[in-house]
Amino acid sequence: MDKKADEQGWGRDQLTLRLTVARLARLRALADHMGPGATPTDTVARAIELASAQLDAPANDARLEAIEDQLGALVAGHKLATDRLEAAVLALARNMAKLHALISEVASQPSDEF
Repeated sequence: MDKKADEQGWGRDQLTLRLTVARLARLRALADHMGPGATPTDTVARAIELASAQLDAPANDARLEAIEDQLGALVAGHKLATDRLEAAVLALARNMAKLHALISEVASQPSDEF
C-alpha cells in the first residue's frame, strides 16, 4: 500500500469501528436478519459482501441483459417453429377432411357388379 493509505489506517491488521447509534442499530438489524448467532464481525463481513455486490451490479446488469437477449432470440425461434408446425397441422387436417369426403363419396356410389 502507499503511504497515504497507511496513514489512513488501511495498513493495519485490525480495525476498530466507532459507529453512531443509528449505524449500530442498522448493523444490529442486519445481524437479526442473518439469524441467531451472528456476531458483529459476521455482520460487518456480510455488510461488506452486500456493498460489494452493489458495486458489481452494473456488470451483472449487462450479463442479465445479454441473457434476456438470448432468451428473446430463443423464444422467437420457438415461436417460428411452432407457427410452422401449426400451419402443417392445419394443412394436414384440411387434407384429411378432403380424403374423408372422397372416401365417403366413393363409398356412397353404387358398386359395379362384375
